[in-house]
Amino acid sequence: MLDEGARRLLARFSVFARGGNLEQVEPVCGPAVDVGGDVVDSLDQLADQSLLRRIPEFDEPRFLMLQTIREFAGERLEEGGEGAMIRDRHLEAFLALAQTAQEHLFGSQRKAWLDRLDADHDNFRVALEWCVAQGDALRAMRLGASLWRYWQMRGHLHEGRRRMAQILALPTSRAFPSERLAALEAAGGLAYWQADMDDAQRLYDECVEMTRPLGDHRALANALYNAAFPRTVSARAIDEAKPMMTEAFELFRQLGDDEGLARTLWGMGLAFYYGGDYSSALPIFEEAGALNRKLDNRFGLAWSLHMLGLSAYALGDIERARKAFTEALQLFEADGDVPGLVFQLDNFAALADHDGDHLRAARLSGAALVHQASSGAGLGQLVRDQLPRPHRERLPGSGEATAFAEGQAMTRAKAAAYALEGAVTTPASGG
Repeated sequence: MLDEGARRLLARFSVFARGGNLEQVEPVCGPAVDVGGDVVDSLDQLADQSLLRRIPEFDEPRFLMLQTIREFAGERLEEGGEGAMIRDRHLEAFLALAQTAQEHLFGSQRKAWLDRLDADHDNFRVALEWCVAQGDALRAMRLGASLWRYWQMRGHLHEGRRRMAQILALPTSRAFPSERLAALEAAGGLAYWQADMDDAQRLYDECVEMTRPLGDHRALANALYNAAFPRTVSARAIDEAKPMMTEAFELFRQLGDDEGLARTLWGMGLAFYYGGDYSSALPIFEEAGALNRKLDNRFGLAWSLHMLGLSAYALGDIERARKAFTEALQLFEADGDVPGLVFQLDNFAALADHDGDHLRAARLSGAALVHQASSGAGLGQLVRDQLPRPHRERLPGSGEATAFAEGQAMTRAKAAAYALEGAVTTPASGG
């Protein structure tokens, strides 16, 4: 019952998984001459005929196709011989979105951009699957490298790591050195956040090997910074981490790169913290936090506060730790940063133990563990093992097992609110 243009539009729209908004739909499904008129008007007509649904809860117009209709329309797309062309357009549209979003995942708008990526996560999945199926290593590496921080921040570490492994295994991936470098960094970052330090080290070391001969100081500084990370948590390798961080710091300083300096200060603090030198680590995290505040880097600030709090806790300055953990949790919760939130639940469990409120500690530990498992943030276990807890006996019938189960049933939002009950709200450090 549709005219030819409307049939073509319906078929083309089938490439979208769980819908799309006009920013992507128009370049993928157009031009107007192909679909019998303006794309937006034609979409409205399909929605009026119940072949598409308008999704009202989004700020901009967004359309969704029910799965049964999508399967039928997808068959028509392939029969019409346009499948590859439209899937390529879809890939280009979402690659552009991922690359644009990548630049906004650290500052004051990061929640809005993370939410935007959330809305189209299924479209990114479809785009990546198309790349891999076609053996398109170039665009697959570009898309994976652009998305890895989203996967990390929103707790999709298992999926991200699996997808990056598929991408790097594509036969032509080594034919594009700059894209492979970014993809290796992405894969190394995901392995690090899952606490697979051996794999992270292998991937990051390959980045250093690739950049040293190039004479690109910025790329080398970044590679050195990354490659030092797995070494910071290993007692046998920590002496290797410090000079690598120092070299990266000097390169960033010569480049006048304050973002790089802030990151590297944080990394240098980690080397001291995991080496047990908390007194040296604390002022470095203070400096990193102050610089991140100046740069409006909410991600860097929150993680600086996290490590500042851990250092203060280890030094016995419990109230300073409480202030740092509180501000960090508020930042992570506001931005929807899943690993950051989970780490703070553990921190607040340690504070509750210190305060003698062991049932609260058990609830927070239960919440931290269940959300760590679902997000894939295995680094949380490593940090937990490093966090000193006061020695105490677990008394039979104390109710801790019940409290732990109660914590496991909490949503992330409820657990964060529970952790923040009665917490201080003044900033932990200046800058």
